[in-house]
Amino acid sequence: MTATGSLASENVPHSHVAGVELSYNQQFTALPGLLSGFGVYANATFTSSRAQVRDGETTRLPKQAGQITNLALFYEKSGLMARLALTHTGAFLYSVGSSATLPGSAMFIYDASTSSDSRRVTRFPGTSRSSATS
Repeated sequence: MTATGSLASENVPHSHVAGVELSYNQQFTALPGLLSGFGVYANATFTSSRAQVRDGETTRLPKQAGQITNLALFYEKSGLMARLALTHTGAFLYSVGSSATLPGSAMFIYDASTSSDSRRVTRFPGTSRSSATS
């Protein structure tokens, strides 16, 4: 077996990142009875980046997505905590490389992705026991 190229990590000589993050969290305690346990959490981060990868060559900063958003619906009342969440990560540059098998400036980009998560925790009154599922 012969190696036709090698990979190495190195820091970029110059880079810049700017962005903004927005967040909202609300439990609807003004609703009547059991409905007052419902709530929503939303978060969005938007960034712009530039990095010099070689003399005269710039690109987005590796592993820095331009957009990340989170949305969660939750319920917290009477010992029950439940959450359903979605996370979306925009496409991002994973790495920049060059080797004998990848001539020139090879860029590896991850596509945008969306994932979900759910969790329920029940606390039993008068004890320190709890039950959790995801």
